[in-house]
Amino acid sequence: MSEVVAFVTAHLMPPTAAFALWNEYRRRRTVMMAVTMAGSVTAGLALVLDRPALGLAGLLLLVPPVFAMWRDFRAEDG
Repeated sequence: MSEVVAFVTAHLMPPTAAFALWNEYRRRRTVMMAVTMAGSVTAGLALVLDRPALGLAGLLLLVPPVFAMWRDFRAEDG
């Protein structure tokens, strides 16, 4: 399981987190921007320290911003 967390953290999380952060900045939601940055930093730190549990915590912190981003773009589509 740690290999899956490391793969997602290293390859899928950075573009998703950057896009979520841009969406939160665009909507001027500073609390969600902080949550997005905290999740990104936590997940990145997990890669440096080789701690899969910390990586999973960082990914879990990114769930609310990603869902908010999904909801925002679904609302814009109509």
